[in-house]
Amino acid sequence: GHNKFLESMGVYLYIKAPRYWWQEFDTYRVGVTKQSCSTMHTLTKSELTQEHFIGQVPEKYLDYINGLISHKKLSEAKSALPESYLQGRLVCTNYKVLHNIIWQRHNHKLPQWQQFIDELYKQVEHPELLPKREELK
Repeated sequence: GHNKFLESMGVYLYIKAPRYWWQEFDTYRVGVTKQSCSTMHTLTKSELTQEHFIGQVPEKYLDYINGLISHKKLSEAKSALPESYLQGRLVCTNYKVLHNIIWQRHNHKLPQWQQFIDELYKQVEHPELLPKREELK
């Protein structure tokens, strides 16, 4: 109850993460708004390469998706995207939500959660308002 003021402290984050991570992030609906980069638009900007994914995608599969894109079969290309495709979103939230995310995800199995938390501590304007690392153990 003593941290209600954290709800009033807005935070904007640009996050680029794999689609499978976003499915878990979507758990946080209260106090969070998101503007995603549409895959329908981003797929047509350039040929997909390994840098568009976390981990390796087989080259033949990458060629297949790029072929769909070049033939303007965007719905099919979008359906064929692996979950490792990196999608960017602008997220508007607050320190209270970030506090909650850190407490809930600090020991999560997916390494992207630890990376996300590490980046929060480095990049937010007031990291002292987030849970202390020693409190999380």
